[in-house]
Amino acid sequence: MIENENEPSELTEQSQEKEPTRFDNLLSKAKDSVTSTSKVVAEKSSQLASSAVDMAGSVAKKTGETAKTTADYVGEGFDVASGKKILALVEERLELQTLYNNVLAVKLEEALNRIAVLEEKTKP
Repeated sequence: MIENENEPSELTEQSQEKEPTRFDNLLSKAKDSVTSTSKVVAEKSSQLASSAVDMAGSVAKKTGETAKTTADYVGEGFDVASGKKILALVEERLELQTLYNNVLAVKLEEALNRIAVLEEKTKP
């Protein structure tokens, strides 16, 4: 009877040997699937990170440009409010007026000299 008890046990052992083989195949396929999926996820994550860095750089550049424009605008407004810009304009106009006055004075002196010469010639 002991032999009879072993027979069912041998069948069970044989069926257990077949199950792990199928299970091993499924497990192997699952591992392969996870590995390939993780590679795809890693690639996509890398691409997304690269895109995010590029976008951040672009935003930073635009922010810097906007800040510079704003600073220039505010600076001009401050110059106008403080009178610095107007003072510079007045000084420039004053230099130009001085130049014109000098030219006019020279031309007037030349004209007066010619008149004096003509008057001397016309005196009896």
